[in-house]
Amino acid sequence: MLNGQSILVIEEEFLVALDIQRILESAEAGQLVFARSVAEAHDFSARWPEFSMAIISMGAQQDGAIALAQALSAQQTALVLTTTVPPQTGLPGLDGAAMVAKPFAEDELLTACASALERR
Repeated sequence: MLNGQSILVIEEEFLVALDIQRILESAEAGQLVFARSVAEAHDFSARWPEFSMAIISMGAQQDGAIALAQALSAQQTALVLTTTVPPQTGLPGLDGAAMVAKPFAEDELLTACASALERR
């Protein structure tokens, strides 16, 4: 389904990151790069153009995660945002982002990935 897509995953929780890795690998994703925080994701900024998609956890650093998502979106990166508390309204500048509520099932994440890639 993901046909070799390069994906940046920003996820603070180790076990959730492992689950995301398993799901993406089973969907035949290509290169997966993991960051444990928004700050660590910025360490990869020189490589951002390589990523066709980013999956960003909207955790405790939500303001930083929104800014990161906006920066990636500006580079035409497809976005999937994961969150335990979905926002009541859309996020500014992120109309094309797919949103998935945690905990999510495998098919929910993959559907969001497909949707984000279509919108890109």
